[in-house]
Amino acid sequence: MSSISLSLGAVINKDASFILSGSKSITQRALIINSLCENKTISKDYSDSDDSNLLKACIQSNENIINVSNSGTTLRFLISYYLLKRNKVTIVGDERLFERPITQLISYLRKLGGKIVLKKNKIILEISNLKGGTIEFEKSNSSQFISSILLISPFLKGGLKITRFNNTISQQYINMTISMMKYCGANIEFNNSSIIVQESKYSRPFMQIESDWSCASYLYLAFLLSSLEKIQIQYLNFSSSQPDNATISFFSLLGIRSIFKNEVVELRKVSQFIKPDKISWNFVDCPDFSVTAFVACLSQKINLKGFGLNTLPFKESNRLLALKNEIEKFECLVEIENDCELSIYPSEKKWLKQYSIETYNDHRIALAFSTLSILGIKIEIPDLKVINKSYPNFFNDLTKFGVIIKYI
Repeated sequence: MSSISLSLGAVINKDASFILSGSKSITQRALIINSLCENKTISKDYSDSDDSNLLKACIQSNENIINVSNSGTTLRFLISYYLLKRNKVTIVGDERLFERPITQLISYLRKLGGKIVLKKNKIILEISNLKGGTIEFEKSNSSQFISSILLISPFLKGGLKITRFNNTISQQYINMTISMMKYCGANIEFNNSSIIVQESKYSRPFMQIESDWSCASYLYLAFLLSSLEKIQIQYLNFSSSQPDNATISFFSLLGIRSIFKNEVVELRKVSQFIKPDKISWNFVDCPDFSVTAFVACLSQKINLKGFGLNTLPFKESNRLLALKNEIEKFECLVEIENDCELSIYPSEKKWLKQYSIETYNDHRIALAFSTLSILGIKIEIPDLKVINKSYPNFFNDLTKFGVIIKYI
C-alpha cells in the first residue's frame, strides 16, 4: 500500500481550469443499457473511475467467476444483467462488499424467476428464465435495487410493474434510471405509487454522459479553501439529473457563486460574504455529497446538522462512523443520532500541523479530507489508490490549488 503526503506550497495562478470525467452513475447505467441495445456503440465520455472500468470489463468477460472487488453498484447491476443473459456465473468480491445490503434485490429477482444462491462471500447465479410480473417494493437502504431490475425490465416477458417504489431512499437516482431508459426507447409509465414497464427493447444507446457532479463537489471544496479567485469546470449541467448537483445550492450558503455557460461552470467567491453559524441539510437524495459538506463546514467552523443519512452505514465503509472518527481529530464535537443523523460542532481550538487520515478503504473520505491540505496543514493519506474508485486524477488536480504531493 502506497501512502501520500499533501502540503501547501506557493500558489502561482489566480485561476485554474478542470475537465472532469463522465458521471459514474450515468456511465454505469449506460453500460448496462448499451450492452443490451442492438447498437453497442461505446461512448468516449464514460467515467474513468475504477468502478466504471470494472463494470465494463465484467460485461465483456466470458469467465464463469467474476470478481467485483468492493463495487456495490457493479454487484447489484450485474446480478440482474447476468440472470437476463442466462449466464451461469459466480460473483465474488471483498469481504466488506457482502456485508452491504443485497438480500432484498435477490428476493425480488427470485420472484421473477431468478435462480440465485447467496453464500457468505459469493453469489451463485444459475441459468434462469426471467419473466415479468409485479413487485411490491418495501422500504430499502438502496435505490439501486430498483434501478438494477428496471434496467433489464424491457426484456422481461409481459413487462414489469413496481408498486410503492416511493418508499425508497435516493429517489432521484431512480428518476435518473427511468429518464435514461426512456431516452433509449423503453416504454415506461410512472407516478407516485407505481412504475410500469412494457415489454419491448432499447432502440438506441445512451451517449450523453455529462461530467460527474460528485467529483465536482471536491473541486468546489478545494476552491472554497484556496486563495484562487476563480476556477472553471467542464462539462457540467445546472439542471443535471445527478443528485449531487446539490453542490450548487449548498456551496452558495458558503459564499461560492456558480456561473454556467455552455456546459462550463465558473466558480467565484462572493465578496464581503458573512458565513452562517449553522446549517441544517437533508441529504436523503444526495448521501454521497454529505462527506464533502461535512468537511466544508468543519473547515469553516460552521455547525452542520445532516439528515437523511440512512444509507451511510452501508457504503464502502460505515461512513457515519468514519466521518465521526476523522472529524473528531480536528477538535470538533460530533454526534450521531438514530443511525441517520450527524451533527458537528467545530471549536475555535487550533489544529495540529499534521494529520493522518484513515480512509477505511472509502474513496470519499480520502477525497474530501485531502483538501484540508490547502489550509496549510500536512495531510497524509495511507492508501493513495483508494480514490481511483471514482476520481483517479484528483491528487494531481489538487496541485492547481498549490498542493505539493510527496509519495511516502
